[in-house]
Amino acid sequence: MSPSMLSFILNSVQDTLPHPVNLRRWKLDTQASCALCGWKHAGFAHILCGCKVALEQGRISYRHDSILTVIQDAILNKVKKVDNTVPLTTGREPVLFVGSGQRVRKKKKVHHGIIDVSKDWITQTDLRRKQVQFPPHIITTAERPDLVLYSDSKKVLVILELTSPAEDNIEKWREVKKTKYENLRSWPKTSKKVAYGKYLSLLLY
Repeated sequence: MSPSMLSFILNSVQDTLPHPVNLRRWKLDTQASCALCGWKHAGFAHILCGCKVALEQGRISYRHDSILTVIQDAILNKVKKVDNTVPLTTGREPVLFVGSGQRVRKKKKVHHGIIDVSKDWITQTDLRRKQVQFPPHIITTAERPDLVLYSDSKKVLVILELTSPAEDNIEKWREVKKTKYENLRSWPKTSKKVAYGKYLSLLLY
């Protein structure tokens, strides 16, 4: 992480960035209005995700899609890595013979993630420049989650919905997203796992 990025993060947490409200508070300016929309109290939250002009210009969507692209690339790299490895073996463990007086060495358990169980993952990411449709053979819906990852051979589906609001609104928008995708969560469920048909959906926020 660059020093300038670290400085921005620390100042954003402490709300000491030079946005209009702070500039007026520090008596470096007489106005605290937004330069784009004219809102009179342009604090950090307004600039980050509250300005309607910035939203119309695609600035907020650009930030959202930039984060989503990083997540997508990480998932694709993991899928590619799994595709190039030997499949997970199943069946009986080999018999290990131990000499007299020797101790049996226990093998360290390897914890595999959900992506490790299959080699036919299909990834769909709903970016502004590439809008995608939810896989119709799984369920017919008009909803478009940010990222869908599924394996037909293992009948596993992963849904990822990203929110990037101001810190004060994280819980609020999490509930909004949960309500929005309630039709995809209407099957019997445990915690955040949703089973529909032979598919499994993990909703991440």
